Amino acid sequence: MRAKRSIPTLTALALSGAMILAACSGGGASKTQAGSPIPKPEAAPSSPATEAASSTAAPVSGAGEAAAPAPAATPSGAASAPAGSTAANPATAATASSPKAAAAAATPAAKSASGAPAPHGSAAPTPNPAPGSVAAPAPAPAGGNGGATDVGVTDSEIRMGAIYMYGMPLAKLFIPPMYRVVTAVAQQMNDAGGIYGRKIKYIDCDDGFPDPARSRACYKKLVEQDKLFAFMGGATWTEGELQADDQRDKIPWITGSASLYKSEWDNPWAFPVHMGMEHEAHANAQWVVDHIKPKTFGLYCLNNAEMQSACDAATAVLQKAGARMVQRINVGFDMADASAHVVAMRAANPDHILHYTTHPGVTARFFIDAAQQDYWPPKGISGNHMAFEALGSLIGDYPAKHGYWTNTTYKLWGADFMAWARRFTPDNEGLNHHVVQGQWFGAEAAMEAMKALGPKLTRTGLRDMLYSHEWDTGPGLDQKFLWEPSQRGRQGTASRHEYMYKYIGHDTRAPKDGSLSPGLIPAPEQFEINDTFD
Repeated sequence: MRAKRSIPTLTALALSGAMILAACSGGGASKTQAGSPIPKPEAAPSSPATEAASSTAAPVSGAGEAAAPAPAATPSGAASAPAGSTAANPATAATASSPKAAAAAATPAAKSASGAPAPHGSAAPTPNPAPGSVAAPAPAPAGGNGGATDVGVTDSEIRMGAIYMYGMPLAKLFIPPMYRVVTAVAQQMNDAGGIYGRKIKYIDCDDGFPDPARSRACYKKLVEQDKLFAFMGGATWTEGELQADDQRDKIPWITGSASLYKSEWDNPWAFPVHMGMEHEAHANAQWVVDHIKPKTFGLYCLNNAEMQSACDAATAVLQKAGARMVQRINVGFDMADASAHVVAMRAANPDHILHYTTHPGVTARFFIDAAQQDYWPPKGISGNHMAFEALGSLIGDYPAKHGYWTNTTYKLWGADFMAWARRFTPDNEGLNHHVVQGQWFGAEAAMEAMKALGPKLTRTGLRDMLYSHEWDTGPGLDQKFLWEPSQRGRQGTASRHEYMYKYIGHDTRAPKDGSLSPGLIPAPEQFEINDTFD
């Protein structure tokens, strides 16, 4: 029987901006034993639009202190069953096996994309694992599971974890939902007996705003002190800067914060669940060229390396098509007032604006100030990272009346994903977003790969199993991933392929059946977009 929970109104999503900032300014660290309860995060703010309009993130104190005490609302620690969860999964039976999956099931042994056999003792995995099916038991062999087979693995435990930026602006809307979905997948596996007798112990570390020094301290703590077997999930904008360390240390890093960094796609030990930003900018800009046809354009760009590269990539596509850039504004994470930016865009008068800001709050601030000045470019605005249930409560109806589109990795919202989420992460209701979708799928893939690998669990074996075939999210989310390094750029997979949605109204919550939000519809101009630029 599914856990029941009333649906709050859109305006019940937030506390006041001051309360959010006070909660976000504290540090946190992982601290738990397997099986301990997951603290429930405080209610999300009652007025996200108000907070986006007025909040400025305070600098996080204690840079480099990865083990700073966490506020009571900070989710952390070992995976534990969310309210109403059971080992059974209602979505599994509804997930249809594809012909490719059926063929794989008949294959006697899995092979890697390069033709190498799967790791010794592994079962042949299906290329399209049924999302939500991790509860299937992987019992310990009669003779034991081999004990300590690698760093972070014992006869009873597998240590996994991640870095989360609990101090980012609007953190309550975005970070706890990611944590909850990853820990729920792990707990579902634990409730079913674990992986060959081993239970998942999940450990998080708080890097604050994030602060780069604190992020590196978290990485060092998780690797050297907590001795993780693998990273799984997480959310930090400094993740791209840690990929060289991870590649050196040879640790599987599965479903990073948003997996949008080129360094993640270049790291053979990382397994991204989101298109890299340059590819995403190419795809979005080509859509603009084909359907919006602007003669002039403006760019709204976050002032970090990855978003700057994305804006450069979009510029290359648009200029090749003959469009002229008339304004480019670079903005920081802590920008509290975009009114001057709106004035500058109005003066430049672009036909269309593209935004690459990573953080939805930064984009929302521009939209709010644009509405206050009654300004919108004549051919609308498009950009990324705005596919989330709370979108309508942040930006209202003004953008819907004047033309706004956002691209995203997964279809919204997916019957399998939402059925699972209603049962196992009820506190995420109204707060799901595209990174939550990706982390759910990635965590499921990690569990399936460890089960398929067999009792002799090693980092190299897990890497090779994740390389070994195409991973399919199923028809609800409708995305495919190839992680073997030579295959990562293949057309038709998530490194090159996404979806474009048009924003038509403030009702962006997911219906209970996982169907489309009323306020977000597939872009009538072109729904599926691809990067074919390079």
